[in-house]
Amino acid sequence: MAKIMNCSIFFALKFLVLILTPRFDTSVAKCLYNYSVDLTGVTPNENGAYPYEDVVIPPHLVFDYKMPKRNCKNDQHQLANIQKRGCICMVKKCLRVCTESFRVYYQESIKVKSDIDIGYTKNITLINGSISEFNLMLDFHHIMGSVCEKEYVLVPEMEANDKWTLYENGSLLRLSDMRLMSEMEYCFDVSEFEIDGNLYFLVNPSNCASDTLPNNLIINGYAMLFSVPFFVLTILYLYCCMNIEKPYSKSLISYLSALAVSYSLISFMIISKIKFEPITCQILGFIIYYTMICYLTWTCIISYDLWYSYSNFGATSSFLKYTIVGWMLPLIMTLLTAIAQMTIPDPDFQPGIVAISCTLDNTRWSALIYLYIPCILALIYTLTMYIRTLVFIKRSNDVVQQNYDADSTSFGVFLNFRLFSFMCLSWIVDIVSFFWQATHQKEKNSGVYLPDVLNASQ
Repeated sequence: MAKIMNCSIFFALKFLVLILTPRFDTSVAKCLYNYSVDLTGVTPNENGAYPYEDVVIPPHLVFDYKMPKRNCKNDQHQLANIQKRGCICMVKKCLRVCTESFRVYYQESIKVKSDIDIGYTKNITLINGSISEFNLMLDFHHIMGSVCEKEYVLVPEMEANDKWTLYENGSLLRLSDMRLMSEMEYCFDVSEFEIDGNLYFLVNPSNCASDTLPNNLIINGYAMLFSVPFFVLTILYLYCCMNIEKPYSKSLISYLSALAVSYSLISFMIISKIKFEPITCQILGFIIYYTMICYLTWTCIISYDLWYSYSNFGATSSFLKYTIVGWMLPLIMTLLTAIAQMTIPDPDFQPGIVAISCTLDNTRWSALIYLYIPCILALIYTLTMYIRTLVFIKRSNDVVQQNYDADSTSFGVFLNFRLFSFMCLSWIVDIVSFFWQATHQKEKNSGVYLPDVLNASQ
């Protein structure tokens, strides 16, 4: 019995040793091919690690890569030599360079210029948020290859809008539109520029230049443009056929005016594709934001005026108070948004009204703070006031009919309710569209076009 127990313990311990002993399957790639280096001819250390340049690649980051070889006779791929490769980008910072000239210029210039390292030394934001200087030539392993055929070089020395920030994890932030790019979307190179008659060689990142707008943005622009004439016609109808002295009519005109200005500016910027000056672009962006908050505010005012008129049996409210709230409250919010854009250091909490996008960036979560939370609050308030109005009319039906014409009462209430229902549906789908795009930024789904079009064509 004791022998059986000893054997059981022996095999159990052996099993545990086999389980806990690190085993490295070198037949499985541990990283992308471009992020690895050829270790053929490199003699490993006693522990299986491979020295390469100024680092040591541990054995668990080494794998066998089967090099494909084309058979010219039958045009088939056959497996040829097995190449030993190591994931160097997991032990050393990697940087994509566009061409070999990045290295050649450094090697040629170091012989005659003692300060060449100055151009290759850049500030890099570390994971903990601190900033440190690194030499792009000496402190990085280089991955060779451009990112696209049509490239645009970011040159902050010449263009204020070309400022960028390089992070320790390899991502690059383009400050003009707060676009965060992975290391596959940009590459560094040496470019020749003439400044004040002098020739300079500057080291900066290149990224893909594209003048093509997303399809949903183009559709959104045309849908907004289509809506503008109907806003204008409605305003003219209110002036000609309704009692313009009533606060309700004036409030509705104010709402439609803000909506028309907002949609006109947005559609013009999208369809015309004009590249505005940075200051002009930002001014237009804040005007658009102001008009958007205006029509949200006036929607709340219209619902309140409707409730106030019916619950007080025809009492006239003060349009002056409406005007102060309807135009001044959005102005205060716009000023606070502008201050946030200029003072908040974290791009994730900035509204994103910058020199390229011109409008509030609704592709990031900060739009929830500056636009969609006000939109949700306006939706809740407006819905509450309409429900209160309908409940009051139902409970006080006899009194209402004594003070108002029954037909005009029903017509007025349900006209406003239909107006609100359409706006409510528009806001809801706009909010759903925002959350969908924020959580599916890497997916292309044409289903998101419908909410955008519906919201644009109210």
